[in-house]
Amino acid sequence: MGDWAYGRIAAVHLTPDGASWSGEYETFALGLPLSVTDIAFDAEGAMWFTTGGRGTQSGLYRVTYEGNQPAGEATVLHELTPGMEFRRELSGLQEESADALRLAIEHLEDADRWIAYQARLLLERHKSMYMDFEIVGRTEADNAAGALAVARVKGADQPARAGVRTRQRPRG
Repeated sequence: MGDWAYGRIAAVHLTPDGASWSGEYETFALGLPLSVTDIAFDAEGAMWFTTGGRGTQSGLYRVTYEGNQPAGEATVLHELTPGMEFRRELSGLQEESADALRLAIEHLEDADRWIAYQARLLLERHKSMYMDFEIVGRTEADNAAGALAVARVKGADQPARAGVRTRQRPRG
């Protein structure tokens, strides 16, 4: 990844982490200035990057690998974890069904924040007129993500239906 502000290119090494990835980075190239504006790779595996902006000299650079690894040999990618597969499943649910609604509500407070986020997005896509009734009865802590989804779907102007508590700001 290019870092225009600090004049460097970083190599990021990703590892599976639940429904997403975590990463460690190392500085690959550093220069003063090295105002990286874009990075791309060609079919032969060479990295191309451009520099420039705010009065600095523009440039186009090509970086190639010299070593024992045969050219064009692909890096092995990790298989998707079960959490990643489930997050993808949540993301793909488009229909407004009771099952999709229940699945979204069940995972609003998932320990994996990426699954919880995807569940909230699914709830927001599920614009059922009964959506806010399904969230009623959950504890106040659990209700925060659901209340956010309801607010984003309905908008701040429309009051929630009976059973969903809303807080009003004092005027003045």
